Amino acid sequence: MTAFEDALRKAMTRREPPAGFTARVLAKTEDRGEKAKNWISRIFSWRLAPVLAVVLLLSAGITYQRHERQVRGERAKQELLVALRIAGSKLRDVRIHVQQVEQ
Repeated sequence: MTAFEDALRKAMTRREPPAGFTARVLAKTEDRGEKAKNWISRIFSWRLAPVLAVVLLLSAGITYQRHERQVRGERAKQELLVALRIAGSKLRDVRIHVQQVEQ
């Protein structure tokens, strides 16, 4: 065997962990879990709030624009109906006048 293979075999041999290893690992994972929870809560509370506010404002703005467009459409419809009534009335007056002239 080569020296590299000997070094690799020596590095890969099974050894018992030092005393208290399991407790230290579990303690660190619990600490990281708490830090992760705090980190996530900080992101959601401080960074997500402005994003949610912007989304809310944008959706309110879009809803308002749609409402305004609908109101303008209804107003235009009413104005068109009034214009058609006026035009119909004028045409009726002209027709009556033309009939009187023909007689």
